[in-house]
Amino acid sequence: MDQNIDERLTAQDEQLKAIMASVKKTEKYITVSVWINVLMFLLPLLAILFVVPMFIRSYTSSLEGLL
Repeated sequence: MDQNIDERLTAQDEQLKAIMASVKKTEKYITVSVWINVLMFLLPLLAILFVVPMFIRSYTSSLEGLL
């Protein structure tokens, strides 16, 4: 009976190791996904903050001679 329990425990240990490896891979995937989503949100926001005012300034300065 002790041998049967040892076999079951060994099998469960192997399964737990496989589950842990899968969980770690999923955690890394989610972390990378979150960082990509943050960058995809922040980069356009930074462009709006810096590039758009420069464009408006350039556009209005080119219209000054017409008014």
